[in-house]
Amino acid sequence: MRLNNIQKRYGEKVVLDGVSLELREGEITCILGRSGAGKTTLLNILAGLLPYEGEIFPMPKKVGYVFQESRLLPYLTVRENLLYAGGKPEWIDETLQKAGLAALADRKAGSLSGGEKRRVALLRAFCVDADLVLLDEPFSALDTVSKAQMLGLAWDFIRSGGLAAVFVTHDLDEAISIADTVLVLDEGKIVHTMRLPAAKEPREYGKYAKERQQLLDVMKNTKELGRI
Repeated sequence: MRLNNIQKRYGEKVVLDGVSLELREGEITCILGRSGAGKTTLLNILAGLLPYEGEIFPMPKKVGYVFQESRLLPYLTVRENLLYAGGKPEWIDETLQKAGLAALADRKAGSLSGGEKRRVALLRAFCVDADLVLLDEPFSALDTVSKAQMLGLAWDFIRSGGLAAVFVTHDLDEAISIADTVLVLDEGKIVHTMRLPAAKEPREYGKYAKERQQLLDVMKNTKELGRI
């Protein structure tokens, strides 16, 4: 999938200014950037939720999306939320087990903790027979163990399914852990691109200090460091 010269304005305010990039099947593109850099706007354009100028070819037919808010249906159980999104019963049972959520299958989504909701929301994005998966800070509110578990699951879903994925985060270590390409977005423009070496599993934290420092240096040169 190719994005060519994507532009988005609200009146005189330029949110995206000539963004061009390629999204490859089976690969994860991570977008870093301060608050207000245009990250979520780009995801919403890819999801077909916002008009834009420029070209996206081919447009994805189906998209799985993990929003910043979990957006589960609170009156449905965890299993019912996944069924509603298109998940098959056998897939749901197997995946809930892998995610450590089997005991919550029949709990109402509204009764879950924030971290539990985030994990279910991540699984829901992979219920769809999607061409593209969009992940907007999907691991926020997760403890260290849950985050490692869900990073591994997301990695497996994307690689084995041959999906293209765009992953927005403020966490440099998350980005380096699972991304193939890391982009830094600032004031609506891509100001840095880093291609990471191929890996057969999520990269271990702390083993890529040089790459982390390079990204941190780029981020320091944007207007605001944000939460990194």
